[in-house]
Amino acid sequence: MSVGQQRFIGRARELATLEDSFEADGGQLCLVSGRRRIGKSYLLQRFVDSRRAIFYQATRQAEGQELLAFTREVQAVLGGLPAGYAFPAWEAALQYLDTAAGGERLVVILDEFPYLCDSTPGLASVVQRWWDRRGRTSPLMLVLCGSAQSFMADLDAGAAPLHQRFTRKLDVGPLTYREAGEFFPMLSAAERVRIFGILGGTPLYLQQWRPERNLRENLLRLFGDPGSMLLDSAALVLHTDLGDATAAYRALSAIANGAARRNEILQKGAVTNERVLQRLEDLRLVIKTVPITEGVRSRRGFFKVADPYFRFWFRFVESNRATIDRGSANA
Repeated sequence: MSVGQQRFIGRARELATLEDSFEADGGQLCLVSGRRRIGKSYLLQRFVDSRRAIFYQATRQAEGQELLAFTREVQAVLGGLPAGYAFPAWEAALQYLDTAAGGERLVVILDEFPYLCDSTPGLASVVQRWWDRRGRTSPLMLVLCGSAQSFMADLDAGAAPLHQRFTRKLDVGPLTYREAGEFFPMLSAAERVRIFGILGGTPLYLQQWRPERNLRENLLRLFGDPGSMLLDSAALVLHTDLGDATAAYRALSAIANGAARRNEILQKGAVTNERVLQRLEDLRLVIKTVPITEGVRSRRGFFKVADPYFRFWFRFVESNRATIDRGSANA
């Protein structure tokens, strides 16, 4: 079943941005970012479902293997390549697509772009060189998508090769409460609020909830089963953007368990580097509010975990992982 045949909830603004880019004149270079499992790939698949497009998702292989797999995707959509052929380099692939598009809009999505940059150091410079020479006037809509939000943001940083080259930048965040509620139209408002308070607005998490089961049954299935994907999603998101996320873990745990002031968080979380809090703010995992009489840089602010799923996970799941991993959550 194609994405177009499945139920698609929310993302009207994001789709409108992508469609506007598709209809614009000249080449388009788009940056799509958002934390892991937020629904970026599903959104992009929905966007290209009825359009001529090459959708390639990197797999952390060596450069040659990535190029071979990408070549096969191109062949499947456009044809015209010799059997067994593989592009020798990414610049050659982009130049070929520019010509093979035949003057008509062609969407090219490089999903998990950070993986490609790992296997091909300097890939951002390759894209920049192609864009400056041919991309601006080409029929291509090139979309660079990734879950490592810091890496993706750095692609447009002041000293980066692609600085000010992007024609569109799209940050995909969680669904709103109202959008999340559309997953459960048969439930009462109170039940939808309860689910949102546990899972937040991540579509993949919301899809795991079974509305025909009661609250306890769902909690045991989603958080009491050692094999549940929701047990490790918080760790996966943090690791993607923070690498060694030990300090971030401790800071988030302290905030989720009631610490609100900077010094209190640092003390309870045994965090020695204050920049951890700024990093979590940048990733929108925590929100800082300050008194109306203070400036935004005031140190008198209060911190809270921004996402309901992370609040729930650090408050109730993290402290009980040993019990869950032993299979004793229902004891």
